Amino acid sequence: MHMVKRMQFYHLRGGIPCKRLSNVRSTTTCNYNHTSSSYCYNYQRQYMTQSNVFGTDQSNTKKWKSLIFSLNRLLKSKNLPTTYAFLEGKQHTVLVEKLQQLNTMQQHDINSLTNKEVVLAVWIFGKADHNQPTTRYTVLQLLLDECCHRASEFNALQVATTFYTLGKTGSNHPILLQQLMNPFLQHAHQMKWYELANVSWACAKLQYNNQSILSKIFNLVQSNIDKINNTDFIRILYTLSKLNYNIIPLLGYCHNQFLQQMTTCTPQDFVFMLQVHAKHKNYYDNLTFLQRTVRHLLQCNLNSFNVQILCKLLQLYASISYYPEPLFRRFITHILNRSHQLKMKDIQIMLSSCMIAKYHDRQWFQSIIRLSIDKLNSYTPDDIVATLRIFALTSYNNQKVLDNFYSKVFQDIKLFSPYHLAMTIWTIAKMTYVRKNNLLHVILIHIMANIAQFHSHDLSIVLWALATMEYSPNPQIIDVLMQRLQQLDQFQAQDLCNSAWALSKLHIFDKDIYDKFANDLIAHMAEIIPLGLSNIALAYSWQSYLHKPLFTKLIDAILTYENNLNCQSIVNIAWSFANLNLDVQSVFDMLVDVGIKSVSGFQPFELTTFVWSLVVMKRFPLELIMFVLQPDFVQDIIKSNKLRDTQRCQHQLYQIDLASRLESDNISNRYLLPQSYRQQLLTSFIDQPTNKSQLHNNIYNELISLFHDRNCRIMNEYKLDCGYSVDIFVQYNKKDLSSYDKNSTDIDNNFDTSICIEIDGPDHYILDSNQLKGPTKMKYRHLNRLGHSIIQIPYFEWNEINHMQKKDYLLQKLRNY
Repeated sequence: MHMVKRMQFYHLRGGIPCKRLSNVRSTTTCNYNHTSSSYCYNYQRQYMTQSNVFGTDQSNTKKWKSLIFSLNRLLKSKNLPTTYAFLEGKQHTVLVEKLQQLNTMQQHDINSLTNKEVVLAVWIFGKADHNQPTTRYTVLQLLLDECCHRASEFNALQVATTFYTLGKTGSNHPILLQQLMNPFLQHAHQMKWYELANVSWACAKLQYNNQSILSKIFNLVQSNIDKINNTDFIRILYTLSKLNYNIIPLLGYCHNQFLQQMTTCTPQDFVFMLQVHAKHKNYYDNLTFLQRTVRHLLQCNLNSFNVQILCKLLQLYASISYYPEPLFRRFITHILNRSHQLKMKDIQIMLSSCMIAKYHDRQWFQSIIRLSIDKLNSYTPDDIVATLRIFALTSYNNQKVLDNFYSKVFQDIKLFSPYHLAMTIWTIAKMTYVRKNNLLHVILIHIMANIAQFHSHDLSIVLWALATMEYSPNPQIIDVLMQRLQQLDQFQAQDLCNSAWALSKLHIFDKDIYDKFANDLIAHMAEIIPLGLSNIALAYSWQSYLHKPLFTKLIDAILTYENNLNCQSIVNIAWSFANLNLDVQSVFDMLVDVGIKSVSGFQPFELTTFVWSLVVMKRFPLELIMFVLQPDFVQDIIKSNKLRDTQRCQHQLYQIDLASRLESDNISNRYLLPQSYRQQLLTSFIDQPTNKSQLHNNIYNELISLFHDRNCRIMNEYKLDCGYSVDIFVQYNKKDLSSYDKNSTDIDNNFDTSICIEIDGPDHYILDSNQLKGPTKMKYRHLNRLGHSIIQIPYFEWNEINHMQKKDYLLQKLRNY
């Protein structure tokens, strides 16, 4: 037997290229030459022509051992560069047959194996066939269970190999992982760097966040930082960072080492290094590092890179927000020349990277678009949805290109699952697609036909998309959607938020559904992000529904996110609480403090709505009032033609100024609006349209009938000098009412009384209560301070009296003033 030393090479272990020198036994007598294809062929052939390991003259133990070592040699031969394709052909069949034989091993057979043989058998299943599920090999579970019993006896290599196999097979075996911890801590200092890299990779792959193991690896790296090679250093830091382990103390050294040894790094090393950089870009911004890596890549021979690596590098630079156009152009031009090697995912990565970099108008980007359209016929629903999602996220609105993809949706829509239908309608909502109505109609038909297959997540996406487009389906579709919502029991936190917000936005209210959502939201409150909390408040406030148990939990959750509220969340919460007249001192104090700190981050319409909401609740923070009433801010809003809800902003600014003058004692006139701006805002406030309900018309007609023969003036939808509109304004002589005689003909033109009659319909009240909403209460406060007398006619009082009592009811209201 001769020992033939194998060439030194890089091979990929579970995504971790590891450098290792190993020995292989061979019976061949030829001189070794790693470039010799004839040697490789003869070397492989001997394993294909081996005698059957199940010879009758061998014991069972020897049979299994012989099979394990035969498989080991066969799999290790894959590491030789010229033989991989060969194994994919005829030898692949041999490999599968031997694995199936090994899969017949029983527990008593495993018991007879040594530790080395057990670990080697486990490794075989991790290494053998990555494209097939290892769960089909039932013996793997028996082998892993055996490892549990023997883990305390494992040496360093056996511990590392077992970790590696768990990661490779995706076997999250918690007992075995726990049993491996102490042997790892005992033998870690004896492991080679590539073995430590495999352990950290396996932990990351299995999301096994064991701080003892991770700290041991990190400390070994840190204490031997001058001994570890660059490749293993990068891979260990990358895998530790995936588990959110703090590697920041070593980032600077890692970057410097990488730059010094960049010429010896593999393409995969660049990927791992940039992934580390991307994950920590907020902590370590090194422009020099990025520039030097780009210069190096521009000089590399790209033929040594596979196209997947090139696409991944583009994606990583885009994720770091670094878009060197020469690199993008060179990479993409080269990739397109090798387009036959591209997978659909690679095309999607190129599209996404270029769109994030805003290279829509480059010729080479148009080549990617043409390529994606050329391959459209071979797109699966997954491919279509993934590409449309990229277009949506990057606001790509080329109608001709979108026509091609949405035509493919029409063509293949019968193949679309609920997820595909939901994501397609989501992409339409995110983009400006001019021919969306016909497409929406077809998608909704298929959603209705398959509604029983829709779960909470897909259904919440559909509802969110419809609400975002303000596309209100017909009543039949709404009924089907509501019935499905009632049937579903399990909702994720974000799905609950989206569904509640969407239904409220679409003006769909079913108290049973909202109660169901409220109970589920209470149970998931700890999982809801700040924006989700604000959307819940908004959804229930739009429907005037103050669900007290829900809002009690909501208040506690909001207060815990004081430092994580963005401007939109601040506005939504303030408006919702003000609309519901929910005066919670701690919430508004927190909102004011956070709002003052974030004042420069608000959009104009957000800031005016926020301050207006505070004013509704009688809060007048000087810093915020001064900001929104400064002439430049007001002038920008008055002159803006593009500002969202410009008129609403003007009306809110007027009410902020009016409330500050009427209700605040700490705001001097110098902080209020100049008269010229106030007059412009007043004109806009007066000009806002009003709506008359049937209740309003009924009461107005009763008043006309009551005063038809008396000397009075009754004005419908009357505009007061202050700008407020009152439902009915009545002027009359009070003495006439005290001695009212319907047959009297006395006329007196000198009116001594004027009354504002406000008809408070259901929209003025919190649902299922007699409590007025915040904006209505503010209006009445202002009218009272301006000296107006107000008669409120609540809808629930009016509805309780019969027709014969209505005139007496109105007369009594008037006499009280």
